[in-house]
Amino acid sequence: MTVPWWTRLRNRAGVFLAGAGFPGAFCCFFFLLLLLNLSYLWNPPHWDEIIGLHNQALFLAKHHFSFAELWAPEQHSFEGSNVYRFGLLPVMYGILYSLFSPQTVHLIGHIFNIACIAGTGTILFQILKRNSFSPPLALLWTLAAFSEPVISGRIAALGQECALIFCIMLALWFGFRKRWFLALGIVFFCRIHQGFCCGVESGISAGSADPDPVVQERVEESASAAGRRSDLFSDSVLDASA
Repeated sequence: MTVPWWTRLRNRAGVFLAGAGFPGAFCCFFFLLLLLNLSYLWNPPHWDEIIGLHNQALFLAKHHFSFAELWAPEQHSFEGSNVYRFGLLPVMYGILYSLFSPQTVHLIGHIFNIACIAGTGTILFQILKRNSFSPPLALLWTLAAFSEPVISGRIAALGQECALIFCIMLALWFGFRKRWFLALGIVFFCRIHQGFCCGVESGISAGSADPDPVVQERVEESASAAGRRSDLFSDSVLDASA
């Protein structure tokens, strides 16, 4: 009796998924996400990515990586662009902006984010396989995670969330393997960075809800400064590419 082709394909796919290690699963997820996001690879940053991560990166690139100037009071929070004091990605993007054209930096950033989410999916897939999920079911759950609106939106953006998601998933992987010190170290690293970001966001939210006219004035100044930063970002990109 001849076995139908779709049954043979399903069996081969099941064998591949069951034996897929980290490199094989990562390559599959990476090329899948790359294919799904081809139309976004040249997109520039938008919204808070401009007045945070990329504005800081351009500032560093144009001021010879002077952190003393970056951390000056006029660069902070309500008085100007948000500054991630403990962030590594602004420094990385600053180096890229100093070496390549902005369009190339945006392409590298999108590929980096896709790689982070592919790595996240690889770890999730391996965790599910090792916890009594069949390989096809683990694959379906991983694809469902990719299609979640926030995750898919972050893949198409140029922010810091993809790297943070990968670090959190890496901490979970070490936790499942009882590598507690590595897991806690990664969580602590993420907490330092994300805690500062959450502090800035909490301050903005508290200021918006406070009826105090002084606080309200600071909130309005922050919104005005953010608008000016957004308007000046395109000029900064042109200067960086010149």
